[in-house]
Formats: sequence, structure tokens, C-alpha cells
Amino acid sequence: LEAMLCKKPMVVAYKISPLTYRVVNALGLLKVSRFSLPNILSGQDLVPELIQDQCTPDAIAQALLPLITDQSAAAALRGQFEQQHLNLRRNAGEQSARAILEHIQRA
Repeated sequence: LEAMLCKKPMVVAYKISPLTYRVVNALGLLKVSRFSLPNILSGQDLVPELIQDQCTPDAIAQALLPLITDQSAAAALRGQFEQQHLNLRRNAGEQSARAILEHIQRA
């Protein structure tokens, strides 16, 4: 989430103990289609996600390379990150000020 808020391209890699991963898969406990916060919040695949056996140096490099070498792809991703950042902020400062004013007016 922090990398998204800083508008930095990323690849999210998630690896756990092989035994735990096998148990989770065998019991059908992995019920999410996305596991990174940028992808979960947006409801789409903004950033590449690699899990378990996909987490290799080559796979990470291949997923990250276009975001480093293709400036238009990186700019588009930053734009999507900016939109997510605005969605998370939800005008918190304005809402806080409004709540304080309402409280003062009621007092």
C-alpha cells in the first residue's frame, strides 16, 4: 500500500512455507483472487502478483521490467495509483472540519 501511495511501480510477491501452502491449497482455504492491497482496493489487477512457486528472481524481473522500461506504462500505473490514493483519502480533512463545526454548533 505504501508503494502505491508513493506512486512507485511494483511487483507483489508472496511466499510462505511450502508445507503451509500445501495445507492451505489442500483444504481449499485460499479463497481470494487477489492478495495485494492495490489490486484488492481497485478490484482489478493493477500490479503483478506472484505467489509461491512463481516467486523467482526471473519471474519478478520479467514482471517489473515493463514498468521500468516503458514510460507510458509506468505513467498509466501512476495515474491509477493516484486515483486509488484519492479514493482512500475521501476528503478526510474536510470531513473532520465539518464534524467539528457540527459538534460546536450543537454545543
